[in-house]
This record gives sequence, C-alpha cells and structure tokens, in this order.
Amino acid sequence: MSRHIEKVATESNFKYGVFTVPHFSLGTLSLTDKELEEASKLLDGKKSANIHIHYIHGYNLAAKDVGNKSDPFITVRPYKYMKQGEKLWRSSIKNEELDPVWKYDTPESFKIDLNIPTLTFQLYDKDKFGNDFMGQVLISPLVLNYLFKKCGKDAVTIQFGDLDPTDSEGKRHKVSGSIKLRLSLSFN
Repeated sequence: MSRHIEKVATESNFKYGVFTVPHFSLGTLSLTDKELEEASKLLDGKKSANIHIHYIHGYNLAAKDVGNKSDPFITVRPYKYMKQGEKLWRSSIKNEELDPVWKYDTPESFKIDLNIPTLTFQLYDKDKFGNDFMGQVLISPLVLNYLFKKCGKDAVTIQFGDLDPTDSEGKRHKVSGSIKLRLSLSFN
C-alpha cells in the first residue's frame, strides 16, 4: 500500500492543516521523488529548527498497570540515536490514564538537527522499577517542513492510525491505540 502524501492528503488537508496517517510513520517514504526534491529545496539551506508541541492526545492506549490503567509519558528522540539518555524532550506523566492529553498554552519546544532523517515520539508507562514501552510514531523533519510549507499554516495536526510496537532494541510489545500531535516549526 502506498503511503505517499498524495494518498493521505487532499486539498482540504492542506487548507486546514490536518492530516491522517493510516500507519505509524510519516517518513521520507511518504513523499514521491518529486515531493522529496521539493521538500529539500524548501529547507533553503537551513541546518536546524525548533519543533513546538502544542498538544498531544493519546487514544485507547494499552493498559500496562494493575487496574487496567497506565501512567503514560512521551519522549522524543532522533531515530538513528536511540540510546536511552539521548532524548530531545520529555512530557509530564499522566497518572492512571489511557486517553492522555498534554496541552500547552505556551508550546513546548526543542531544537533539532535537520540532517536527522527521523524523529521518534515514544510512549512509555512510568513504573517504579523501569518503564514499559507503549508504542511509538515516526516523523521525518523534512516531511514535517514540507507539510507546513504546502499548507501555509502556523501549525499542523497529524493523526496517526496506529502505534509502532517495536522498541529501539527490536523487541515487539503489545500496544494499542493511536496518537494525535499538533506541531509547529520555526527556524533558527
């Protein structure tokens, strides 16, 4: 199944800045060769940017704790540098919640290197003796910039259809649910 932008984005998506991705990845494979070339040109030689998180909403996440609840939090990491300590951002913990919402009046921000091919937004359940992996979604900064430029909006909303069950060590976990992100981008 093709995951190209033209398959998931219609004119109204670009008009309103709202995109639904049926899978867990919005990577460079989401772009045709022509769109990828255009996306690279849109960076205009920029090497870094700031990503601003306006809100994140999880839906029907897996219950990892006793009592059919979880205490989810999110970390953002560059995909190719998945070591535990190299996170770019971390959310607060939402106790006993399977449909968490992180909403920020002042968007949370972090700086990224635009040479990083993919960012991963990883969900975990906070526990006293370690954290349980709850799934992840993948986003290419190049594709994100392309969406912003094409729709001309200050922020875009991306609804992922499912979560990737494979953690950074290649182990598959039981995960469920989906995630919606509202993000914006600014250049340094």
